[in-house]
Amino acid sequence: MLNEQNFPVYALNLDRSKDRWDSLLAHAQEIGVAVQRVPAVDGKLLRPEDKKNFDDAGFRRDHGKIASVAEIGCYLSHMKALKMIADGDAVGGVIIEDDIRFSDEFMPVVEAAMALKGWDVIKLIHNRLVGFRPVEQLTPDVAIGRTTHGPLGNAGAYIVSKEGAAKLLQALQIMHLPYDVALERGWTGSYNFFTASKAVVSNPNESASTISEAGASSYAKAKLPTHKRISTLFFRVKDYLNRVFYSFKKANLRHR
Repeated sequence: MLNEQNFPVYALNLDRSKDRWDSLLAHAQEIGVAVQRVPAVDGKLLRPEDKKNFDDAGFRRDHGKIASVAEIGCYLSHMKALKMIADGDAVGGVIIEDDIRFSDEFMPVVEAAMALKGWDVIKLIHNRLVGFRPVEQLTPDVAIGRTTHGPLGNAGAYIVSKEGAAKLLQALQIMHLPYDVALERGWTGSYNFFTASKAVVSNPNESASTISEAGASSYAKAKLPTHKRISTLFFRVKDYLNRVFYSFKKANLRHR
């Protein structure tokens, strides 16, 4: 079992999703992972003052869509968990959403990462992995590295060092992108971001977390008209080039 004092696993879960927490807790206990519940921010209950760090104009400009309250709540939930890691005594932690299930490779990968220095964030799940450039082999089956193509999608599970959490809180303070997109942009906040070569957790039911719930139809309706997404195109081209350059950046990983 992971030492919950030295490297806790934080699970984001809405108060109205008790069934999801019960299911996750039973699964975690069965395989020997200690999880700590973090009450997620319910976007439906946000007040105007709760959105002071949400840049609506920036979100429309850079992402080309109208943000849903669920997306804002999801972003704030992850920031809440990051602050717990940054302010805590542990050397780092894992942040997951409540629809995650652990594979047998989860604990060996996290333990191998704990033995390394020089990383800030390691993503443990993704929707796509194209142009992967390995940097360090963590286990016989799983390496970490960077990709020349992205975004990778899905912020359902990732490892964060204590120092990395502080860097992320600073770099991602203002929301102008969905959290899963913003998390990967290590070039903007001088934090060392990596991704696992294969997912070591899963969404077995392929169900979206209630934290960031949004159906395909509502997501399509949120997209701005083409003429209002010209700035988004320029932003994405620039970001894509930054990602390519970042993928070749020297990692400087070393064993503790």
